[in-house]
Amino acid sequence: MKIKIFLITVLFLGFSNSILSQNVLSVETKGVTTATEFELAISLENTDGIAAIQFDINYNANEFELLTGHSLTSRGANHSLGLNSISEGVVRVLIYNFTTLNIIGNSGGLMLLKLKSKNNSGDYPFTLSNVDFSSSSAGSISSTIQNGVITVLGPKMEVLESQVYFGSVLLGSNQTRSLPIRNSGNQPLEITGINDVFPFSIQGGFPIDIPAHSTTYLAVSIDTSTKFNGSKELSFVNNDPDLVRGAQKVILNAVVYAVNTIRIGGGSAEINSEIEIPVSVDNMEDFTGFQFDITLPEGIEYVPNSIIETSRFDDHLIGVNLIDGNTLRFIGYSPSNKNFTGNSGELFSFKLKPTVSSGYFGLNVSNAILTNIAQENILSNSYSGSIQINSPNLSITPLNINFGSVPITKTQQTSLRLTNTGNASLLIDEVVYDNSELSLDIQLPLTIPVGSYQDVNLDYTPLEVGDFEEAISFKNNGLTEQNTLSVQASAFSPNYVMVKNQEVYRNETNMCQILLKNKDLARGVQFDVELPIDFTLDIANVSAVGRAEGFDVAASSIGGTSYRVILYTLSSSSISVGGESIIQLPISIAGNVGLGNYKFNFSNVIISDTSNADINSSALEIGELTLVDKVSLGLKMFLQGPFSNPSIPDLMNDDLRLSNLPTTSPYSDAVVVNPNVFNTGGISGLGLVKDDIVDWVWIELRDALNNETVISGKSGLIQRDGDIVAVDGVSVLSYNVNADDYYVAINHRNHLGILSSTSLFLSSTPLSVDFTTDVSLIQGGSNAVLNVSNNLTLIGGDYDSNGQVQNTDISNIVLQLGGSGYSNADLDMNGQIQNTDINNIINANLGRGQQF
Repeated sequence: MKIKIFLITVLFLGFSNSILSQNVLSVETKGVTTATEFELAISLENTDGIAAIQFDINYNANEFELLTGHSLTSRGANHSLGLNSISEGVVRVLIYNFTTLNIIGNSGGLMLLKLKSKNNSGDYPFTLSNVDFSSSSAGSISSTIQNGVITVLGPKMEVLESQVYFGSVLLGSNQTRSLPIRNSGNQPLEITGINDVFPFSIQGGFPIDIPAHSTTYLAVSIDTSTKFNGSKELSFVNNDPDLVRGAQKVILNAVVYAVNTIRIGGGSAEINSEIEIPVSVDNMEDFTGFQFDITLPEGIEYVPNSIIETSRFDDHLIGVNLIDGNTLRFIGYSPSNKNFTGNSGELFSFKLKPTVSSGYFGLNVSNAILTNIAQENILSNSYSGSIQINSPNLSITPLNINFGSVPITKTQQTSLRLTNTGNASLLIDEVVYDNSELSLDIQLPLTIPVGSYQDVNLDYTPLEVGDFEEAISFKNNGLTEQNTLSVQASAFSPNYVMVKNQEVYRNETNMCQILLKNKDLARGVQFDVELPIDFTLDIANVSAVGRAEGFDVAASSIGGTSYRVILYTLSSSSISVGGESIIQLPISIAGNVGLGNYKFNFSNVIISDTSNADINSSALEIGELTLVDKVSLGLKMFLQGPFSNPSIPDLMNDDLRLSNLPTTSPYSDAVVVNPNVFNTGGISGLGLVKDDIVDWVWIELRDALNNETVISGKSGLIQRDGDIVAVDGVSVLSYNVNADDYYVAINHRNHLGILSSTSLFLSSTPLSVDFTTDVSLIQGGSNAVLNVSNNLTLIGGDYDSNGQVQNTDISNIVLQLGGSGYSNADLDMNGQIQNTDINNIINANLGRGQQF
């Protein structure tokens, strides 16, 4: 050791200036197999003469074993090799001599280091450090290094799961599981076999090759042909060089079981009815006998001798016994030790009878056994049954009825639904309530099937003012035996004002009626009323009418379109009970107001009774004014009959007016008028003779696009001078239709009607049409009318109003000759049915027809 230290000192004492050069010391890179001795070459590429070298080699001592017998190559023939492990995984190498000779040559291997690989495949670096080159003059020489890598070649088995658990596996089923095995080595892993692990196995054949750095999933299967409960340890025959890795094991675990069950069925019935309970056995294995107990719930009885065997019995006996008061024990066996037939389904049944009215009860099974021919209990599970006692159940919807505020004058009705939500027929045999103000339209006894319902109407007719509350009890055969319905209401005496529903018109004063709907006597009324925009009340002409005649009335404006109206009396008079008008409001409506429905808003209403108490109530009705458009029409036409022999020239006779003209229109609207409108120009009696009424006529407005379509028709009155007026005897005709084009038709009960030749535009501005002078205004022209004394008239003679003058008209009139009065047979309208009606009118017009 002293010599070595001296040599190193000699070689490396003192340094001279370094000379730039290329001198590379390198470690070999190559692959070796696992557990293999090999030589690692250290090479030197040098441009300088090198006399001595010292360096350290670093390696993984866990993966390589350093051997002996290391050597220098021929390049070190003049040198000696010194090698020492200075620490684990670090070897210090010294190449030297005691002369000044350099290492031979400039390129190639310098030394061989002997090593042995272990069993872990992989890439492992061999690195150089602490490298010193020395020249023959003991000068330092620059150096570079090149490290090497040794790749250990081999497989490396990793079993990624330590256990494969199949769990419970049904007998005869197919079950597989995956077992992952990884080869983390760099050479193929070969599994050539396994140990015996029956009933487990690896699907597929051997060998199984797993490439480097890959994972393979082995399919592990189990033989389920027989029952098994346990585990096996699986090991592999493989080429992993590491004994520990190669000996990895996997626990295989499973329970292969057979399903052999006893199942108690269920049923349902009503009280005191027998229920058949099936008992089923599903068996994967043969069995020769069974035993089990069933606990009977309270109120459930066994029906003796009720067992019914199925065809699965084959030389088998069955017995049942009641033990401990409420436990049925069933035992079945074969004296000859034969198996029951079949593998599933009902084995036998028995009957139970409930003595309770309702409920759901479990039939709990216990102490169950299934035995095979070897007297083994092969039962895997047992299942309890149940029974349901069917019973009806009444559900009332709604449970509470509140009629709210009800006027004492009205009957309120609502419906309620009686539903059977149970599972047996429901019988309602009695409904109990003690109040004459209620009534139900229910017919008792009432039976409601399962899942069905019955709707029932409930009427409430209040008899006195105040709060009302009543309970209605429905007695039935359901679970609760009695269901109660609560009814509430609050009755009041109705006393209120409203505007009467009526049609009104623009640009004129409309008499709007205020109705008092009162159940009680009233002495005075006050209210504020807000009218729609552009409705104006003539406060100076508000009047009391009807039941309020004799009362005073005052009206005043309270701003905008709102007014206050007061009806009062200084006497002891009162307004009788009723619903008619008490106040008339003259209201004008501007021309710009749109057509439609309008309401009055009443507020601050006070209705005083005879004791001056306010009896105003909520209004049960809200009236509406319907603003409608109307068109006005002034027509003129003569009738041939009364114009054929006039007593005054150019005026029709008015003989019917004197005694026979009816006050009720003969046409479909049956309008009734005051007889005074027939006389001297209208109801005032101040008119002219020419305005006296001759007869009723029927005036139609027809569609401008299809004159066969009647838009509106009404009765009118025809005056002696031919003017056709409204039923007041003086006004032009008006119709509640929109301004538009219309055909106009004039009809009479025993004359042929006429139709305007074109449509006429009608509006609220009266249109005057004189059909007596111009045939071009009439459809059909001269064929539609007669010219009598240079005036056009309707053609008489259409007795039956069928639009034709025919022999049938003559025949009907002949039968009535000598009669009198208001009759279609009186063609000249003198009140008499005479030959002149036939000779002067109908004969002359025979064959004529209406032109539309």
